[in-house]
Amino acid sequence: MHAGWAGGVERYFDGLCRAFDRNGMPYRGLVFGRGLAGEGNDLPLGSTILGPAEAPLRERWRLIQEAVLSFSQDSPASSLLIVSHFALYGWPVLGPRWRRKGVRLVSHFHGPWADESAAEGASRVSVLAKRLLEHRVYQKSAHLISASEAFRQLAIARYGVRPERITAVHAGMDAGPTIALTQGVSRQEARARLGWPMESDRRIVFCVRRITRRMGLENLIDAAAALVGQDRRLFVVIGGKGPMLETLRARVARLGLDNHVRLPGFVSDADLPIAYRAADFTIVPSVALEGFGLVILESWAAGTPVLVTPVGGMPEVVRPFVPECVMGGSGVDDLVRGMKEVLSGEQGLPHPEECVNYVCRVHSWEIVAPRVFEGYSQSMVG
Repeated sequence: MHAGWAGGVERYFDGLCRAFDRNGMPYRGLVFGRGLAGEGNDLPLGSTILGPAEAPLRERWRLIQEAVLSFSQDSPASSLLIVSHFALYGWPVLGPRWRRKGVRLVSHFHGPWADESAAEGASRVSVLAKRLLEHRVYQKSAHLISASEAFRQLAIARYGVRPERITAVHAGMDAGPTIALTQGVSRQEARARLGWPMESDRRIVFCVRRITRRMGLENLIDAAAALVGQDRRLFVVIGGKGPMLETLRARVARLGLDNHVRLPGFVSDADLPIAYRAADFTIVPSVALEGFGLVILESWAAGTPVLVTPVGGMPEVVRPFVPECVMGGSGVDDLVRGMKEVLSGEQGLPHPEECVNYVCRVHSWEIVAPRVFEGYSQSMVG
């Protein structure tokens, strides 16, 4: 069960379900809202739209319960496994009534919803309500799956989840479509398609994030301001939408960076691989609550190296491949130092082919999906 559109969790859900489809792993996926992979409700084969994302919460909960009741009647097994990617949608199938029907809940822990809300300025009452709901859902889940060991440890510490009840499985990616879009496309050709600066000596850094506080984008802009004084070739593109977009644009103008920092807003799925390809490197400057960082895999699949801050699960993803691309911290000075080392040539980066080969060899959904499926089976023990 999941809801939403085109964020990190939605991309995870979509990729996982499509891998289940390809590998003949049985499942039935339910989503709220539009399809996940494009206009026209292009959902994975085993998934259907349960209802509109804009429906009142009680209505969405009712639809979930009706679907689960239908599944329980259709299932010959004594136990029905329900998998939730959002605690809010695991809540409706908790309690004795559902246990008597043989319902067992597995929760994907993609991040602490309450803490993320607090970081974005939500009210104390709202944060408390979300934290209580999360705590109950995760305590009552038969098993949990996290996308990194860092978030596994967070679930244990924050929600009291017993260590044996949560499994860390790194996220996957179907790199094929990105490779098909970017293979044979030069950096200059990619820049021309996007209308980015074409000077041969320009050094372009790309960042794509939801434009919110915890993403560290203010630090990235301030780091760019410091570096531009030393290297006028620098050009930073920060793609994405969110509540801080206009605030960050004002910051760029105030610092006189209009010729060096661009915030174009939403980057379409069609343009995103080309944007990665157009950059000398991608940067992920998060300051908190970064469970995995799917943009790392997306950038590698386009052949573009990634610099990351040592936050959440990102070091787990990057260090086994290129440890020097994990910066020393998430502050402005850390970003300045990390970017300067690359821009000056002091720090080398992996070649495009190495990036593509690594993501295909280690993070393919064909490798990851069976591990997730195996994690589901843990819920049937005990």
